[in-house]
Amino acid sequence: MSDINRATRRALRFGKVQEKVPYSRATIYRLMREGKFPANFKLAGPGGHAAAWDSDEIDAWLEKRMSFREATQ
Repeated sequence: MSDINRATRRALRFGKVQEKVPYSRATIYRLMREGKFPANFKLAGPGGHAAAWDSDEIDAWLEKRMSFREATQ
């Protein structure tokens, strides 16, 4: 991984994910269960409740969705 990617890779909380992907909480979690959306991870150790998503995984998911749209037009 390049230094540039390391500098831009972030842990995104749900609100920031929803700014990028304007789906409801229920839809995002349903897609996660179905394996169709990047999984989140716990920021705290076991038993912690704070979760986040890898910004690179969210960006890659969006790119894949956009490229699929472009391929079907």
